[in-house]
Amino acid sequence: LAKGMSSFGDSRLLLELDPIFNVRNELFLRLVTVIELAVGTSCFLLKNFRIQAALVAWFAANAALYRGGLWWIDYRKPCTCLGTLLQTLNIGDRTGDRIMMGILATLVLCSASVLLLSRRVPAGANMHGGKTESV
Repeated sequence: LAKGMSSFGDSRLLLELDPIFNVRNELFLRLVTVIELAVGTSCFLLKNFRIQAALVAWFAANAALYRGGLWWIDYRKPCTCLGTLLQTLNIGDRTGDRIMMGILATLVLCSASVLLLSRRVPAGANMHGGKTESV
C-alpha cells in the first residue's frame, strides 16, 4: 500500500521512466500495487494453501526476474520498488535495496519450500490437517 500511496506524490522519481518496461514509474508503481493487492486478497480469501503459496511464489519470481533484468542492463540507480517510502522513512538507497533483496529472497525461498513440501500432503488437505473447500 505504501508503494501505491507514494505513486500519488510529487517526487521527480515518479516522472522518470522505468528502465525495464519504459513507462513512467508513477504508472508502474500503481500497476504493481494492484497486482500485490490482488495476490494478497486472494491469499486471504482462498483456503487452499497450495494456491496461496503458488501466488506468492509467482509474484516473488516475477519480482526476482525484474531485479535480474535491472542487473542484466547494468542499472546502477536504486530500485523504485518502494516508491518514495525510503525517502519518507529517511532510509538510504543502499540499505533499502538490501532490505528489499532480503524480503524478496525470503518470499521466494519460503513460498517455494511450501510448494515443494506440500507435495507430501494429501490433496484436499489444508495446512492444519482438515479438508478445504473446493476453490
